[in-house]
Amino acid sequence: MDKIKNIYYKKPEIIKTFLIILIFLILPFLFFKDSFLINNIFYGQGDALIQNFPIRALTIDIFKNFEFPLWNPYNFSGSPLLADIQAGSLYLVNIMIGLIVPSSLLAFNISTFLHFSLAGIFTFLLVRKYGLSRISSFVSGMVFMFGGFLVIRKSHSQMLYSAIWLPLILFFIEKYRETKKIKYIIFSSFAATIQFFAGNTQIFSYSLIIIFFYIIFLFLKKDNGETFRGKIYILNCFWVFLIFILLSLVQLISSYELLQLSLRENIDYQTFTLFSFHPKNILLFFFPYLFGKVNPDSLKAIGAFYKDNYIESAIFLGIVPVVLALTGVFKKNKYKLFWGIILIASFILAFGKYNPIYQLIFKIPLINSFRIPTRHFFEVCFSLAVLSGFGFDYIYKYFKERKFKKNLIFSFTIIIVIFSFFLTIFLYFNNQIQKDFQTFLGYDIEGLSQTFSFLKPTVYLPVCFMILIVLMLITSIYLKKLRPRYQKVFFGFFALIIFLELFSFGHDFEPLSRNEINYLKTKESYSSSIKFLKGDKDIFRIYPVYYENSAKTSPISNLYYNINSFYNIYSISGNNPFMLKDYHYFTDISEEGINPQNEELIKNNNILSALNTKYILLPQQDFDPEKAYEIFEKKLLKLSDSLININRAVADATSFVDFEQNLITIAGNNEDLKIVQFPITLNKSKDYLIKLNISRKIPDLNEIKKSKDNNIHIDFFGENYDSQSQEVVINTDDLNEEFSNFEFRINSSEKVPDKEVCLRIFFWEPGVYVLKDIELREVLEEVSYSDYEKIENYAEPHIYYNKKYLPRFYFISNIVSVENLAQAKEVFCDKDFNPSVAAVVENFDNAKTEFKDYQNNGYEVIEYKNNSVLLKVNMEEEGFMVFSDTYYPGWKAYVDNIETDIYKANGILKGILVSQGEHEIKFSFLPKGFLIGIYVSATILMALLVFLLLNIKSKLK
Repeated sequence: MDKIKNIYYKKPEIIKTFLIILIFLILPFLFFKDSFLINNIFYGQGDALIQNFPIRALTIDIFKNFEFPLWNPYNFSGSPLLADIQAGSLYLVNIMIGLIVPSSLLAFNISTFLHFSLAGIFTFLLVRKYGLSRISSFVSGMVFMFGGFLVIRKSHSQMLYSAIWLPLILFFIEKYRETKKIKYIIFSSFAATIQFFAGNTQIFSYSLIIIFFYIIFLFLKKDNGETFRGKIYILNCFWVFLIFILLSLVQLISSYELLQLSLRENIDYQTFTLFSFHPKNILLFFFPYLFGKVNPDSLKAIGAFYKDNYIESAIFLGIVPVVLALTGVFKKNKYKLFWGIILIASFILAFGKYNPIYQLIFKIPLINSFRIPTRHFFEVCFSLAVLSGFGFDYIYKYFKERKFKKNLIFSFTIIIVIFSFFLTIFLYFNNQIQKDFQTFLGYDIEGLSQTFSFLKPTVYLPVCFMILIVLMLITSIYLKKLRPRYQKVFFGFFALIIFLELFSFGHDFEPLSRNEINYLKTKESYSSSIKFLKGDKDIFRIYPVYYENSAKTSPISNLYYNINSFYNIYSISGNNPFMLKDYHYFTDISEEGINPQNEELIKNNNILSALNTKYILLPQQDFDPEKAYEIFEKKLLKLSDSLININRAVADATSFVDFEQNLITIAGNNEDLKIVQFPITLNKSKDYLIKLNISRKIPDLNEIKKSKDNNIHIDFFGENYDSQSQEVVINTDDLNEEFSNFEFRINSSEKVPDKEVCLRIFFWEPGVYVLKDIELREVLEEVSYSDYEKIENYAEPHIYYNKKYLPRFYFISNIVSVENLAQAKEVFCDKDFNPSVAAVVENFDNAKTEFKDYQNNGYEVIEYKNNSVLLKVNMEEEGFMVFSDTYYPGWKAYVDNIETDIYKANGILKGILVSQGEHEIKFSFLPKGFLIGIYVSATILMALLVFLLLNIKSKLK
């Protein structure tokens, strides 16, 4: 105990800073919901779950296998991994946590909590450099770490990882300004490189812009009488940019190459301004839950009256921090000017398309490749956090000054204006509702009335904090009358109020769904369907079919997005904004793994089979047996001739019935029963196929009385032969003047009378109906011709086996040479093209295109890794092997250690020529850009480390 006291008295600054850092490490566990269940829940829905988490787990697995994360074989039939910046493959923090913590789920949650703590710690260290007190710097750190931007970005974890490094970069720049020691420029460069590796180029680019202007600001700022010439050393900070580029070349070159080949190469202005902040949403700054909380399944606001993307539009910085930031205007500190300008400028940029200046921003290279202007709230949140520290420090240090009381009146005025604005809106909405107005500023007023109530916490909590900040400011005027001990208690309580206000918003923002979380705890936690897929030891891919409306539902058990990679199951889909353009064009699969032409892709089958797709998965919640039957289980029917003779048709109706050639017209504006009967002879227990076309001329409903039964009924009918189970019903509301085709199957049953019966069509609905092409045929034989077979007893999801799927490696009989991708798709998707026999190859330069003995060629997979594949082949003759993995620059093929050409086969796959005989074939992914980058980055890193070690050594001497 005495030793601790001695250390404290010798270095109290270090001990106090250490205690504050410890508090920052504890705060996330107090702030977030159910933190004691950190190994049983998932902190972050949306992209964090479906995109970031699986790829991060995959990256850690690759490192554990002593490989480098260059290629991801599990999504989109193979895709670049290191080149995908958002994967964060080289992000040191996640790598270290992932290697230490055995559970991927626990590692992810620990990393999330740690990043919130680091956001507070780094901001605290920076603001302390501005001369603020510890408690004021602590407030700045707390506002940034729990402000709306970072809390919401649990759903975009790579944004959270990237955003927190800005204050540390600026801290080291400040340290350099203070000491003029080059080592701090190096440390700042290291922090910038780590921020880049964190995975979000948008936040990183915004940070670079701030760093650039920050250096200019330091150079121009008058400081202790220094002249411009005396401050030339400040410009050395620009070395941060060059050192960062050299250190990040290991990824930068590969990422640039991927950008040129991906869907994100260029975006239009509409995409650039997607989810711009609408001025009407300004209320979210003060009443964050006014439009409802976020539904974790749909990630949309519960209130139907809210039209925008809530995740991107919500921004709550706290009423108390906003008032403190305004109070910070009175703080005598030159840094307030810089951060005030950043706050205003970034807030204006967040309006996007609602800001006319934004069209000029679209012309700036690199910046014009980023979507969603509301992500400028990153700069808004950070600058306001810094300014709120200034405001707190002004109250903390200057409450004894004469002008203090007058200055606080300004803050009171702002609060009163905000409260009056809300009260006016509240009263106005109630007034509009009484006048039967439906909408105002695009909002459903009646819906808003449900939340605009002082009885709801969405309103009374912000109002309470408004009142509290007024009381705290008034109390601060009389602080000089209190003892120093009580003054410290007051400011501690003040900081607690800020925490509680931020807590009221962020504690349960994006409520955590615990459904299926157990499947993420370990890779041995499977649904029954996943267990079946894992039990198949073949090398194959899956196609998880899902639609935009259902994609957010049960993504884990249905293996949507990137979840399949967590279980090491190969898929032809995934989730990646940097998806390859060629792959998207050829398969029609989007960057979110959704194909609007699911049925066409399944019906044609060529693409699925060529991509090694062995199983198609249908989600349980969207499973429609009839639709699945139509797509997957079609049968070829051998039919008799039509049993219907229209000339023998009998009409029984008071309305007009006309028989003309192949048409039957039934008219009448009354609801009398209308019947048309066709005499037929049926066999017992036989299926009969009924086909017909129906059109309807809709009558004037003002002149007639609508029938209670608005259906057309079709059945078999005879004496003592009338069963409801044989009846087919067609809803007339679905009919119009254009003919609609219908096709049904009815079984005759065992009770068919010996004498003639009839096919009966009857209805009551008034109008004019035309029936044509009426056929009734007996099903003589039913032969299955489906390419798919349902695997029974699995429904999480349902599994269909593709009978025509091709193995990961296969040989073909002949080659069809084409010039480009468009020709390749046209030939390949033709119904007569057979991918098991032929391959479409772009710019094939070999004279031999036919291989007669291709079926006699064999191979054995010796080794299949992420970045390399090793095979042994036995060729009866020269042949062409297709490797159903995505064609991408950087792949090389070696036959007996001699490099051979890789052709672009079947539009998006790899193919090579192999000569006769036994060979060892190796496919290896090692791009030149990566080799150049790692050589330069490693060299620069070693040089910088040596410099730092020599610097330490000289100090020790």
